[in-house]
Amino acid sequence: MILNDSITIDAPVKKVFAVWSDIERYSDWADPVLLREKLTDGPTRIGTRFKCVDRWPGREVTFEMEITEYEDNKRLGASWSKPMKGQWTSSLTPSEGGTRLDFKMEVRLPFPMRLLAPVMKRYARKQNRLFMLELKSQLES
Repeated sequence: MILNDSITIDAPVKKVFAVWSDIERYSDWADPVLLREKLTDGPTRIGTRFKCVDRWPGREVTFEMEITEYEDNKRLGASWSKPMKGQWTSSLTPSEGGTRLDFKMEVRLPFPMRLLAPVMKRYARKQNRLFMLELKSQLES
């Protein structure tokens, strides 16, 4: 399952990246996110791991996520392997006096869940759009 989304935020790249890369604060603007707790020391960089707890249709899901891409003010990406394998990547570029945030997520569903892929994709697309609109709202206020 692949999901792509983009949004333009009326804020400088440096400000958007500062919020976007502050993974421990994702619950401030991403409703299903209950917890992002850093498991490694030091600043966020490639190899940084997080304990994650999300609420997805009626249940809590706990997993570990690892930063796989990090380029200050330009790129951020992560992957996880349980309860299903997935990864996301993002890029930030100056656009129209603000910042364009491009986001791509790929989730490899286990066989039984593939039957639900169309429903899951609609749900994930809707949630991701809400995340991005809330991020935009907070950064522009």
